[in-house]
Amino acid sequence: MSLLGSGLASLTDEGDRMNHAPSAPDQLLDVKGAAELLNVPESWVYQHVRSRAEQRLPHFKLGKYIRFSAKALSRWLETCRLNSENTSSAGQGRFPSTRL
Repeated sequence: MSLLGSGLASLTDEGDRMNHAPSAPDQLLDVKGAAELLNVPESWVYQHVRSRAEQRLPHFKLGKYIRFSAKALSRWLETCRLNSENTSSAGQGRFPSTRL
C-alpha cells in the first residue's frame, strides 16, 4: 500500500499547514540590494561580510557572487535593534555623577 493510498500523506500535509504559517517567497538580494535595504553604503556591506567582521551579515555565495536573503537581513536587523535597546536601557533613569 502506498503512502498516498493510506491517507497518511494528506494528514501530514494538513498538520504541516496548521503548524506553519504561510510565508511569502523570500527575496534574494545582491550587495547593492542589501545596502539599500539596510540604508548603508555598499562598502559597509562588504566589510560586514568578511570573516573577521565583528557583526557578520547573514549571507551565502553563489560561485563568486554574494547573495542575501531579505528575510534573514530583516531578522538580523531586528536582533541588532533589540540588542541596542537592551544595552542602552541598562543605564536609563540614572543621572551621571558629576564631581564639583
